Amino acid sequence: MIKTIVMAEDDEDDRRIFHNLLAPHDDFFLSVFTCPLLSTCMRVVFEKRPDLVILDLNLPDSRGLETLRRLVGRFPAQKVLVVTGDLDKEYEKQLIENGAVGAFEKSAVTVGEFRSAIAGALGGTTAKQYWENRSGSA
Repeated sequence: MIKTIVMAEDDEDDRRIFHNLLAPHDDFFLSVFTCPLLSTCMRVVFEKRPDLVILDLNLPDSRGLETLRRLVGRFPAQKVLVVTGDLDKEYEKQLIENGAVGAFEKSAVTVGEFRSAIAGALGGTTAKQYWENRSGSA
């Protein structure tokens, strides 16, 4: 099964790392498009209608929670998994409330957690299920 992912990440090293983690996925064949700007991401989302967007919140043309709000405001049905440099439980809850299906901190996520989050989001995990799983594991 082919799944399409758009990754909005401005840091070239992070893009490469995440792209490499996505490439050998066991459950799906992934087609991955990377974008360094939110504006580019929104254009690619419009054109490709991806199964998932992996969204860095701090991009050159958008910062913080507003990044998620802009994307979800334009594409309310889009599944979005947020990656950020700084994440606590309260901020994670705000992200879920604003339309993300999940979130993780770049420096704290393991390969297994990253791949599980992708598989869960592509497999239909809802934000409520994600939050309950994360809260239960804390």
